[in-house]
Amino acid sequence: MDLGFDLKRLNLEDIKSKIKLDQNTAVIISVVIFIVTFLIWKQFIYRVEKEESDKLSLEIQKVEFRNEVGKLKSVLESYEGKIPRINDVSWLLDKVVEIADKAHIRLTFFEPMGSEDYDKYTRVAVRIKIFTTFHDLGIFIGMIESSNRFIRINGIKVSNDIKSNAAEAELIISALVLKVNR
Repeated sequence: MDLGFDLKRLNLEDIKSKIKLDQNTAVIISVVIFIVTFLIWKQFIYRVEKEESDKLSLEIQKVEFRNEVGKLKSVLESYEGKIPRINDVSWLLDKVVEIADKAHIRLTFFEPMGSEDYDKYTRVAVRIKIFTTFHDLGIFIGMIESSNRFIRINGIKVSNDIKSNAAEAELIISALVLKVNR
């Protein structure tokens, strides 16, 4: 194919002589070419990379959010396991009697107390009297407080018998239960 000129004979000096640019014009053209190239890069390549980066960032945030929700869901499930769905106080009495047996405590009196209703749960309570040693009383309190349910001791009155090194204690023990109609 004949283009009308010979590529072998065409050299840079011939091009310079034909164009006849001075130094300032060559610098200006170079700067314009650089600016145009930069703008093209910014408009096309940078924008595409920025969009891809934004998509990846959003995807990372979604994954982190899902992981956080998963963690919170497992925490919620573990707490729901600690709060029974029973509306009466009988299970609390059973649990207190079970713990007292393990701690070698003799219950001398127990009485269900009123319940307090909250938005999604109810607090039930019992009042008990026990006769035991101070050591066993401490074990019993520790077992109640470290129970796998939300059981706590709200009040305690202790009187001691110095001769027998025994304690008679009255405790108010409460627990949270989820409302059944939830």
